Amino acid sequence: MLFDNSKFKNYKNKTFRKKSFIKSPTFIVMSIISICIVFYLYYSILIYKTRENIFTVESGDSLISISRNLEDRNIINSATIFKIVFVILNGKDKSIAFGDYNFFAKDFNMIKIIQKLGGGKADQSGVAILVPEGFTNYEIAKRVENIYGIDFDIFYPYIKSYQGKLFPDTYFFERGVTKEKIVKKMLTEFEERVGQISQENIVLASIIEGEARDYVDMQIISGILQNRLEIKMPLQVDVALETYKVLGLPKNPINNPGLNAINSVSNPIKTEYLYYITGNDGKMYYAKTFEEHKRNIAKYLKI
Repeated sequence: MLFDNSKFKNYKNKTFRKKSFIKSPTFIVMSIISICIVFYLYYSILIYKTRENIFTVESGDSLISISRNLEDRNIINSATIFKIVFVILNGKDKSIAFGDYNFFAKDFNMIKIIQKLGGGKADQSGVAILVPEGFTNYEIAKRVENIYGIDFDIFYPYIKSYQGKLFPDTYFFERGVTKEKIVKKMLTEFEERVGQISQENIVLASIIEGEARDYVDMQIISGILQNRLEIKMPLQVDVALETYKVLGLPKNPINNPGLNAINSVSNPIKTEYLYYITGNDGKMYYAKTFEEHKRNIAKYLKI
């Protein structure tokens, strides 16, 4: 049997061409691009981690608008990849329930976000409003107007008499919520979290809220202010200027205090201090005498 040399040559030529292609610049470039695409997809889908976020899906939002909003908020890395993966995992016609979604877990990557949004239920079926500790009713009314569209001139007079008892917290209300529902929820939260408290104590708590941030400092200042009240010394606190003119507490709370400030009223740290300042470094400095107080001012409130 004769050996077919032509077949061997053809095989050799094909092998050579294959090896040549592998070594060609085109193959190298294509390989690099493919590797980059794989790494980009891996990073975007599995590695990219969201920061702490509350994300709101409005009624009627489409997958396209939701994807774009997620990317704008830096919750995902790519709106395009998100849409593709969402459709692959959930189907093209899968709707996302409107409401607020909490993306608080440190390991929330795109897959977990898609699973949460595709789960058919929001964490809260409403729009969030944060009422920070120390917010006045004026500030609450402005925020309610911005978020829920209730006119400030209608909402502010309605809540004016409730200052001090609109409990600071994050609340969720549907669009179109009434002023009555918002106020009832905040007052109920106050009753459940605080319970019965005298007008004098809530006024004192509101002053403490304005004067300190750390709970221990709140307790010390609570003790100082109660010392001043006991010896009938003017309170003279900057957050309530009327205390420079009249003896004792203001008639009404100056803001809506949080739980720490309220608790500090009944749990003061008793000291011999009568004076305090907040230094330029943000720390509290205390003094027993007025002379010591003046030295603290000169030392820690340098202009």
